Amino acid sequence: MTTIIWGAPNWLWPSLLIIAVLIVVLAWSYSKGPAQRGVRILAATLKVLAVLAILICLLEPLVSGTRPRPKANVFAVLIDNSQSMTIEDRGLPEPVEVRDWLGPEPPPWKARLEQDFDLRIYSFDRNLRRADSADDLQFQGNSSQLAEAIKTLDERFQNLPIAGALLISDGNATDLMDTTNPRFPIYPVFSDAEVSVDLRLEQVRINQTNFETSPTTIEATLALEGESQMTAIAELCDPTGEVVESQSVELGGKGQTSNVRFRFRPAQTGLSFYRLNVFPKGEREEFYRGETRSEATLANNTRALMITRGGGPYR
Repeated sequence: MTTIIWGAPNWLWPSLLIIAVLIVVLAWSYSKGPAQRGVRILAATLKVLAVLAILICLLEPLVSGTRPRPKANVFAVLIDNSQSMTIEDRGLPEPVEVRDWLGPEPPPWKARLEQDFDLRIYSFDRNLRRADSADDLQFQGNSSQLAEAIKTLDERFQNLPIAGALLISDGNATDLMDTTNPRFPIYPVFSDAEVSVDLRLEQVRINQTNFETSPTTIEATLALEGESQMTAIAELCDPTGEVVESQSVELGGKGQTSNVRFRFRPAQTGLSFYRLNVFPKGEREEFYRGETRSEATLANNTRALMITRGGGPYR
């Protein structure tokens, strides 16, 4: 907070008296002058202002303010370490750039924060951890526990003054976002890019029994982001890579989901691993080459499934 302090307050009353006398004298002096009325008023006003400026200098005004002591408060930087941060064209800093922040030549914004705050950098995916070097940021996490990371940070600095936190994330949290109410402000870095087209497998459920003759049922939920609609292909492959069944699914955009259902009898007993793949119609060859023409990433288009079929016969 900024305040004005008078360095010589003993001059206050004499200054007011001088101003009052000056106004009376000037009013009497210019009331009968030969000049026009507007000119006389202007001249008198300028003289009053000049004397007023001198008197203010005699009072020695000082501007006083308070500010936090440098590095007295903690400022945190939270960096999402999940795989989704490697998706290109998201309007967010590239992983290489983020890793350079922890190098020997920090960016100007980081150097500026370090002047005023006790700057601490953290990464999070499944857990929150300190990120002291570029090696601590691999962007290979399988989840983004954003709410849990903020909650942990709030608890960790419960007895310390924390000014705020800078959040670097694409916002794809894998936990509930409405359960966290930290006591410090969060400054997120938003993406200004359009939502990328992304087809993904959200949930996969397996229903099976130990009986050899009973079929196995696989139910999967597909979702599409960034496009109004798409025809997707869902393929179930056996352990040898052969396609067991293929289905076509119509998907709407904006996070709408569709379900597919496979019902089959595994060819062999015991433990086996199947694979469920989804890709846009017409891009099968590109998908199996690890390429894509229309999607942001293929990391969420495949799910490995463990099928256990009983050996029987059972009595």
